[in-house]
This record gives sequence, C-alpha cells and structure tokens, in this order.
Amino acid sequence: MGVYLATVTNTADVNFSGRLDVQIPALQKTDDASDRSVEKTTYTVRYCSPFAGQTPARDANSNGGFESTQKAYGFWAVPPDIGTQVLVMFANGNVNEGFWIGCVPDMQINHMVPGLASSEKSIEQ
Repeated sequence: MGVYLATVTNTADVNFSGRLDVQIPALQKTDDASDRSVEKTTYTVRYCSPFAGQTPARDANSNGGFESTQKAYGFWAVPPDIGTQVLVMFANGNVNEGFWIGCVPDMQINHMVPGLASSEKSIEQ
C-alpha cells in the first residue's frame, strides 16, 4: 500500500484527536464498481502531526503537582473541512492503521486570509 488521495467525509471525532473519516476510491475493488457505496471506500484515519510528543508518565498515582504530570507538546492543525482532499497512508499496509498526512488544496484556490494577494479585484467599502 502506498499514499492515497482521499476526500474528507466526516470530521466529528468524539475523542477530539484529529481523526477523520475519508473516502478512498482507489481502494474500492474493481469487481463491484457498479456498487459505489460509501461503506466500501470509507476509512477512519488518525492525525499525523509533523512535530509532536509527550513526556513520560512519572508516578501517575501521586499528586506531586505540575512537575509529575505528563505533558504533550508539538504542532496541532485544525482538521480540514468536509470535501477537502487529503493524502492518506497506512502503516505496515494495515488499513486499521491509517493516517492523514496533509491536505491537497484545489487548483487555483490559493487565496489566503485576510486578503486576495494574487487578485487585482477587491471589495470597496
């Protein structure tokens, strides 16, 4: 298995851990191409941050204050909107260990907030 182009179908993660439901048409079997039901191409994938980690849990049973608690750090991105294309990969070829590793913007959609840096058009107030 390699890296796949997928489309986000759901961003509601009850654990707030960045998981997405995505559709991956390339993984649908060709012998049932007439039945393109969502269930056959939908996978839940985890967020793969470019930088993240956590400190080791030290004596979780004691209440030693801030120093003895486990801490997380790193980069956290806002999940993409439904309909956004993302790149997905599967660790060790296991479809139960999927990760979304980046977003793929639509062609010609490169205007960034707060302005339209590549456009001569503006809204006058």
